[in-house]
Order: sequence, then C-alpha cells, then structure tokens
Amino acid sequence: MLKIAILGLGDRGMNYGTLALAGTDAQITAVCDKDPERVRLAAEKFHLTKEQTFLGSETFFLAAEKGLKVVVCHVLRYSLFYQKINQLIKDGSIGRPVLIRHSENIGYWHYIHSYVRGHWHREEETSPMLMAKCCHDMDLLYWWTNSRFASIYSQGDLTFYNCILKLFELDAALEIW
Repeated sequence: MLKIAILGLGDRGMNYGTLALAGTDAQITAVCDKDPERVRLAAEKFHLTKEQTFLGSETFFLAAEKGLKVVVCHVLRYSLFYQKINQLIKDGSIGRPVLIRHSENIGYWHYIHSYVRGHWHREEETSPMLMAKCCHDMDLLYWWTNSRFASIYSQGDLTFYNCILKLFELDAALEIW
C-alpha cells in the first residue's frame, strides 16, 4: 500500500487526495498546510508530492536522504491541448523544433485574485510569482524537447502592478488600457 502525505489543502491538494484514493491501493496518512514542522515530519516518513517545484529545499534533501520519492506535479501535462502539442512534436508531424516561443500571459483578473488578494499574495508564505507561473512553462518546454536548454529569455514590466498604481486606481487604468 502506498502511503500519501498531502502538503497543502488548497484545491489541488483536495483534488489529488480524492483521486489518489479512488480505485488505488493508497492511504492518505498525513495532511498538512504551511506548517514547516509538519512538512519536515512528513518528509521523514512519506513520499512527497508537490505541485510547484521545491528542489533544493530542506524538505527535498531530507526526503532524498531517506530514499523517498519526491514527485513534482506539473498539471499542464494533463491538458489535452498541451498533450496534442507533445504528440505532434514526438511523432514528427511538425518537423523538428529548433525554436519554441512560449508566452505566459496573465490576465489582470487572475493576477488580482491570485497574486494580490489570493493564495499567492505573499512570497514569504508561498513562492515568487515567477516560480509559481513559469515552472510549469519550463516543464512543458523540457517535456516537448526532452533536452536541456541552450538559452532562455524572459521579459516583463510593471506597467499596472507597481507601488505607484494602487489597487483603487486599477479600474481607471484598465479602462485606458
């Protein structure tokens, strides 16, 4: 029987826990959320699943020292859209990719509800926005190419989301935009 610890009880933690118990020989033995001590204890006993990458963290090294599996879930691989792209690349339908231009566009509504007011509003409690968003994109690119990256380029700006443009001014700014 596979024993599972769920780290984080957000939407994904609840969904993954439900799926893990459906028709498998698995048991959820620990559930924790934002408590560093519980995370440390879980890493001593149970295989770990995290949505965002946490390679290099104390939890990762503790689990690795104990010979436990650390599985980083990248949910975009399960999207039919991205699976189709992967299939077209792998079966050669579109030739051999030499350059992939991939954009991560975040709508203002998602930014406000996730990174200003929502679950990821403080880097100290979760992860920086770049890590939270782009680790999925990096996983897709690695999955599609099955190779190490020669170079990566990123660009962004603070046109709307900066200390000068306060939240109460956002509606007016979006009307102009």
